[in-house]
Amino acid sequence: MLLAESEWLKSEIVALNLKPGTKVLNFGSQKAKEIRSQAYIEENIYRPVASKKWELLNFDLFPGKGVDISGDIMHDDCFSALIQHKWGAVFVFNVLEHLAHRTAICSRIEQLLSKGGYLLVSVPFKYPVHNDPIDSLFRPTPDEVLQLFPSCELVRSDIIIDKSFVFYLKSNNHIAVKFILRLLTPFYKYSNWKTQVALLPYLFKKFQVTVVVLKKH
Repeated sequence: MLLAESEWLKSEIVALNLKPGTKVLNFGSQKAKEIRSQAYIEENIYRPVASKKWELLNFDLFPGKGVDISGDIMHDDCFSALIQHKWGAVFVFNVLEHLAHRTAICSRIEQLLSKGGYLLVSVPFKYPVHNDPIDSLFRPTPDEVLQLFPSCELVRSDIIIDKSFVFYLKSNNHIAVKFILRLLTPFYKYSNWKTQVALLPYLFKKFQVTVVVLKKH
């Protein structure tokens, strides 16, 4: 997640009119280790949710620290377990570009959402390849995101212009050292090395991300 992206999402989370105790599903949440590497996620996503007194549950494909529910939503037993909850909001941050069956998964995500519930989505718009485990190169406009969720209406959207990669390198010494060392070792996990190389054009070129708030009919 990018800094400006998290700030935009924070303002939308704060503006949502949902009651305390509302269940919120963070779809594709990643593990606590990845989240800690970006402190602003805690500040701009998790803290506003906590202040609203919503019940946030982190869902990811694989179990791990910080993951409340794990599984494949395309498996019927996992989907049945999830749909038993009444989700007032679902967060889908930087997930859609990593899906091999995007339309089918988005259909199931939409079915999870209660009527009148909110769907907050972010997807890279101008960003290099980053496999996790794949990158389909889906770089949609807000309208293209809306088309994936036909039972929802558009509340708000934007294409956020963030910082360049050099900003993040300067902001986090650990990331900077790791990036430099990785560039020097192409013989180790070559596909991962190519992902790091893909960031080079963005050293001074600003990232962009599509952000969307939808409401289910």
